[in-house]
Amino acid sequence: MSSAMPPKVFISYSWDGDAHRSWVREFAARLRMEGGIDVTLDQWHAAPGDRLTSFMERAVRESDFVLVVCTPAYKSKSDLGTGGVGYEGDIMTGEVLTAGNHSKFVPILREGEWKDAAPSWLAAKYYVKLTEGIPDHEPFRDLLRTLHRARPAAPAVGTPPSFIENDLISIARDVLTAANEILDANQAALVPFFTNPALRYSVSNQMTALFHDQAYRSRFSGWRAFLGSLMQTTRDPEHLSVCDRLQKQIATLHSAFYTYQQTLDDKGEFETHKHFVELVLGNRASDPQWYCLPDDEVTRIAEKYLERIRTAVETLGAILGELQAQ
Repeated sequence: MSSAMPPKVFISYSWDGDAHRSWVREFAARLRMEGGIDVTLDQWHAAPGDRLTSFMERAVRESDFVLVVCTPAYKSKSDLGTGGVGYEGDIMTGEVLTAGNHSKFVPILREGEWKDAAPSWLAAKYYVKLTEGIPDHEPFRDLLRTLHRARPAAPAVGTPPSFIENDLISIARDVLTAANEILDANQAALVPFFTNPALRYSVSNQMTALFHDQAYRSRFSGWRAFLGSLMQTTRDPEHLSVCDRLQKQIATLHSAFYTYQQTLDDKGEFETHKHFVELVLGNRASDPQWYCLPDDEVTRIAEKYLERIRTAVETLGAILGELQAQ
């Protein structure tokens, strides 16, 4: 609102005594002189012989705001509908009812607790507390901003956080942690065999325990299902690419963890599909040819098996690094 048209404000209060009337007059003076508010106050604008009912009606009707100075005495008169306070209360509640202009009427708590000083029709309103006088602090400045319609605006709504990126970082970190655990466990079981082929069969029980770890089974399934759901909720090519790369590494871990996958050897021929532990390191092979494999061939297959897990760990680390760098 421009300075040429200051906001018009009427102060409604009860005549609780000389000290209270003096406080209201000082309050109105500060609003006019320091706040740039065109205040209407009976002590200045009503004279002996004036029709007070007409004065009150006009003051409420023509003002932009009405400040209601609440005290226990004001509440009592307003709720009982007695005196000038009761008459003004009828005018104000009538305007609220017909015009719905609730924000025009601003309660000021001057004395007592709010529940003891607020008229029933104002009890649920946001009020300004001035029980300690008229201090030059936030409540008074907040009132001035309200009367000048200059309350701070809410900041612009920004770009929502990328929940998908955070989810991808979280799942990449979890999968990498599990991959390192799997690699450590498999190396602990297999490395002794590399240095001592006589341990070829003795590591069977240790490896079999790894292969049947139900905790890893459920984690693999959970990760793949979660990534699948993310791929259904985004169309961002980068997000889809990361999901696909993570899915592939999880699939690699899954296959390396449970079954030695067939891979092309140097001659371009497929190695036979066999359960790595049971058929290479174990003693429950259904095909007698596995009993006859030389130790160096078993070592070669075991090393390729571990290399698959190492590569998955390195790839997962690279994916996580790319996500965290974004």
